[in-house]
Amino acid sequence: MAGREGLNVVTVGEREGADVRIARITPRGTTSEVSVVAGGTETVFTVSVPGRHYAHNAVAALAAATALGVPADDMGRALGAYTGVRRRLQLKGEAKGVQVIDSYAHHPTEIAADLEAIRGHADGGRILVVFQPHLFSRTQQLADEMGQALTLADASVVLDIYPAREDPVPGVTSALIVDAAAARGADVRAVHGMETVPEVVAGMAAPGDLVLTMGAGDVTDLGPRILARLQD
Repeated sequence: MAGREGLNVVTVGEREGADVRIARITPRGTTSEVSVVAGGTETVFTVSVPGRHYAHNAVAALAAATALGVPADDMGRALGAYTGVRRRLQLKGEAKGVQVIDSYAHHPTEIAADLEAIRGHADGGRILVVFQPHLFSRTQQLADEMGQALTLADASVVLDIYPAREDPVPGVTSALIVDAAAARGADVRAVHGMETVPEVVAGMAAPGDLVLTMGAGDVTDLGPRILARLQD
């Protein structure tokens, strides 16, 4: 496509030759400060969603906007006002120095990507995960990979499987994930009642820690309840 007549190609990335070059990405809490150089001019803006992949997406958006004539500084300010998509590393609040973040991640690759993104923004605190497996069939197929992904957290709580549209499968429980993570040396435990999670998390968390609720089911409802318990 780059060879098509009349097509203007703009390259974006971290390499020296990029038309829109990412000079640096600096984590600042759950945000990132991004420096971009284009046409010899530096633009610095904030991305209010953690993770290098979100920073790269933001720079691509800036490149598209400037190609359409939007001044880079104006686009940088607009990007700084973007707070992300619901349930994609969404900050639910903070209580007693503990931030609670919600993630829709439920596939091993997504879980690992979000944990790696959050790790760069933890400021030395621990990452505590409340993970709810989604579907019996997915757990049956990917329990080992899910357990491996959870080793990226400092400690994890694994809930019962959210069945959604499925009937239970004999022998398939969240214990498969717990065992897979524990076998790799992870600090992981099973919690079978949603109502007990806020108390469990409150007993684990300390100021500076990040609590990440993860899964495609009703685990998202736990964020406000965890915050309320931490505040007590």
